[in-house]
Amino acid sequence: MDEGAIIEYIVTTFPDLQHEVVQGNWFFFQGPERQLPVITLMSNEAFDTYSDLGRPHVYRLNIGVSGDTFVKVAPGQDGAIQPDYTEFDQVLPHPEYGGAKWVCVVLSLIHI
Repeated sequence: MDEGAIIEYIVTTFPDLQHEVVQGNWFFFQGPERQLPVITLMSNEAFDTYSDLGRPHVYRLNIGVSGDTFVKVAPGQDGAIQPDYTEFDQVLPHPEYGGAKWVCVVLSLIHI
């Protein structure tokens, strides 16, 4: 799935979310205060130093989730495991905001 398909899915599935594109990266907000996004799609290294997003066709999807969901889907939230944030198709705690119940996954159209 490419970035455009993910963006289309988010916009179609969650029509109440507002979005902003900053330096080629998408930020989706819930509610008028727009203080913290609920979903982000990072496609370059402007806001990411962990996932090697300079590789062709590589991007990272970040999603804020409930505490229960975070515990179920994000291994290593206790710090016992050091995740590889460059690995594809692995749901991981967000490298900076994991403690705030964010998960991420690095995706690519073409695995390098």
